[in-house]
Amino acid sequence: MDTLPPPRLTPPRRTDDALRERGGSRRRIALGLTELKARVAELADLGGALDLLHWDLETYMPTGGLADRASQVALLGRIAHERFVADEVGAWLEEAAAEVRDLDPSADEVRAVQVLRRDYDRERKVPTEWVERLAKITSLSQHAWRDARAGKGFAHFRP
Repeated sequence: MDTLPPPRLTPPRRTDDALRERGGSRRRIALGLTELKARVAELADLGGALDLLHWDLETYMPTGGLADRASQVALLGRIAHERFVADEVGAWLEEAAAEVRDLDPSADEVRAVQVLRRDYDRERKVPTEWVERLAKITSLSQHAWRDARAGKGFAHFRP
């Protein structure tokens, strides 16, 4: 049975190797869009792991494991936020915007860069500590709300 090589999990490194000789002149190889796509793929994987943890919280999580699962959700949420709002992502967005500048404004790459820029600018305004705390509190409150609805009283849901 033929097996495929494992997918590349890390974005390409940026080094002076990104400069190549072409006919006696040096031309910079644009990597912004490539690196941006690699980071978005990484964030999608983190989002998938978070979705799985949330599903587990809502379906099979015993009450005794709730605090640990909420901490795991908070940690992954913090990591995803930090990876998205990192300074290098802003630089990649600038490079990517320059790379797609001459494309049709309705092209997928153009719209993706625009949407990512909007989301990046918005998320940069949100403190990482807040993202982590919200993820933990939301995870814990899901069970409190379920118990309150089950007739155990809404006191379980009060902060």
